[in-house]
Amino acid sequence: MSNLPAKSEPDSNEHLLRRSLGIVGEEAFESDHSEALDAENIVDLILSDPDVTQHVTRRRCDGFDSITGYFRCLFEASQERAILHVPIHPPMISVPDVEALFVEEDDSFRIRVTDRQKFGARLEIIRSARQEQAGSVMVEVILTASIENSTE
Repeated sequence: MSNLPAKSEPDSNEHLLRRSLGIVGEEAFESDHSEALDAENIVDLILSDPDVTQHVTRRRCDGFDSITGYFRCLFEASQERAILHVPIHPPMISVPDVEALFVEEDDSFRIRVTDRQKFGARLEIIRSARQEQAGSVMVEVILTASIENSTE
């Protein structure tokens, strides 16, 4: 038995997105309440949930394969380093460019990209000062590679 809700429109996944964001009930599908979902607002809603540990989107557009991911990096008390692995499946055609930044500025953390491969990227998240309490930081990672064949 599936826990997925029944689709209301065969060509639309908007109802699934609305349900995942907690917009449920008949009012979610009434025309006067069904305004277009803004991608930026969707990301804000997803990231504001402390139980969300990752949200990843992959798209192929304008000759590029790109992945944008948001990852919550958890730290135990007095932990100084955390390794974040961003898997890519299926692998990209070439080794991607990797950009990583914090969703909210925080001078007590820094990011190092330590490896880039067609099948994933490895990042190191470092706390600049020893913290005696557990915590987390949200990291945005953008991987981009050309769709055209490459010699890499």
